[in-house]
Amino acid sequence: MISILYIDDETDLLVLCKIFLERTGEFRVDTTTSVQNAWELLKDGSYDAIISDYQMPETNGIEFLEQVRSSLGDIPFILFTGKGREEVVIRAIDSGVDFYQQKGGDPKAQFAELTHKVKKAVERSRAVHALEKSEERMRLAFEGANEGLWDINIATGEVYLSPRGCEMLGYSSDDIKNFSHGRWREIVHPDDLLQTLTRLDHNRKKEIEFFESEERILTRSGEWKWVLTRGKIFERDEEGHAVRFVGTHTDITGQKMAQEELLAAYEQIAASEEELRVQFEELSSLKDTLQESEARYRLLADNVQDVIWTTNEKMAFTYVSPSIQSLFGVTQKEALEKPFSTFVTPESYQELITHVSRWKDAIMAGHKITDKIIMELEFLGRDESTIWTEITISMVYDNENRFNGIAGVTRDINQKKKAETAIRRANRQLSLLSGITRHDILNKISILKGVLSIMKPESIHPEQIEFYQMMDDSVQHIHNQINFAWVYEKLGVREPQ
Repeated sequence: MISILYIDDETDLLVLCKIFLERTGEFRVDTTTSVQNAWELLKDGSYDAIISDYQMPETNGIEFLEQVRSSLGDIPFILFTGKGREEVVIRAIDSGVDFYQQKGGDPKAQFAELTHKVKKAVERSRAVHALEKSEERMRLAFEGANEGLWDINIATGEVYLSPRGCEMLGYSSDDIKNFSHGRWREIVHPDDLLQTLTRLDHNRKKEIEFFESEERILTRSGEWKWVLTRGKIFERDEEGHAVRFVGTHTDITGQKMAQEELLAAYEQIAASEEELRVQFEELSSLKDTLQESEARYRLLADNVQDVIWTTNEKMAFTYVSPSIQSLFGVTQKEALEKPFSTFVTPESYQELITHVSRWKDAIMAGHKITDKIIMELEFLGRDESTIWTEITISMVYDNENRFNGIAGVTRDINQKKKAETAIRRANRQLSLLSGITRHDILNKISILKGVLSIMKPESIHPEQIEFYQMMDDSVQHIHNQINFAWVYEKLGVREPQ
């Protein structure tokens, strides 16, 4: 929304202009009939633009414009007047008016043109302010970084060095203005000039995108100062030739002095050089080994199906392997943005927290927990389904052996849990069927035993006694087999007797 202050001694025109502008939905218009009232409104409020009539009783529009420029700077100002004389237009332009709009003609076209000019003036003003803020931020950034900014235009010979750059080398801005492109070569140390020119040439030939060079530059006081120069070709002509170089200067004299001091110290311990070299090689080898080990573990963590994770002391994830997406349907980024409690059922989270609390209590008592715990937790999938998992967790300590979180590996056992449930269900069904069948068979055996007991051996023909005995043995054998099957069925189900 663009806020506008409109000043005109014609009240009806104020109303009409306000209606035309505000019905676009892009403007809020305050109106007044005098410059004096306008200043009161400008003191109390903030406006993006001013529209003013030219011919008004106390102060005309150009005089008001000059007052605005003196007090408020470059706020967009549109002169909206019935006076179309050339001298008025020229004076308005000289006074800094943004646009000049003459009244009269088709109202629709007139206010459409006014709308366009107001928007254009405000957009231009905002762009200028944004650029100024950007330049100010850039200037502060360079000053904060203690760097000088330089800009060399080969085509025009113009040389610019920021205030920090001038301060660094002891030259004034007037001195720099008198520098030519070739003059810079004269203040670079002869021993450093060749490497600087070589790197500049590589950049000029597009062999490198940026050039960087450490060189000694002659200050205005006649001293050499070590400077790190960084830059690039910012502009080329149509034939590809370098036209403009832009870059920075950083004072590294202190660093160079420190390097010289370190070199002197190194020379003093030259007798221990071999030992230091061996130690360095050992450390380097150890570093390489650690990096290789870390890379292997990272590769393993990134490719295994199990989810490998760590948390901090507040149970928020600090690392989650990519496999979490295939298992739970969330990305690594999503997992790291949510607490652990959102991924498991309340019951499972409480079970985990109970174990962690016991660990913390043990640590407070002076014990260091190194054991791992394996438990089954019920995780929540993206579709609100639950997934049974087996997790192995262990404590993580900081350098001072304080609790710093937990590390865990989560494995999907959902199919295993489903299989176990199916097996238990099948076992119950088989047990029921077996019980019914065994009961029926035992009933029949009891009947056979009863019949055989009624049949006395002495009443049986001698030739049939052997068959009688065979029947009795078979019935008893079947009875024993049924009892054995019952005992075998209960193995692993009931507690041993």
